[in-house]
Amino acid sequence: MDEIAILGVQKRIDFLGRWALALFTVAVVLISWLAMRYEAGQFGIVFELGAACFVVTVIAIGILTVAAYLLIKRLEEHKNV
Repeated sequence: MDEIAILGVQKRIDFLGRWALALFTVAVVLISWLAMRYEAGQFGIVFELGAACFVVTVIAIGILTVAAYLLIKRLEEHKNV
């Protein structure tokens, strides 16, 4: 890898990290909202949609985290060579 490729990988890792952090914030807001609805005993369709959005958000965070981890491993392999 040359310096331009390394810089590109570092930028992608930064981009994925920022999206994962933004989605983590959304997940925290969703879980607090769901806890409030649970405590109030309101289990309507809105609660189910919120729970589904929370699950999708957590899955997206996992995918972004794994993608960033793989890029970090690729970058570390290059530095060890």
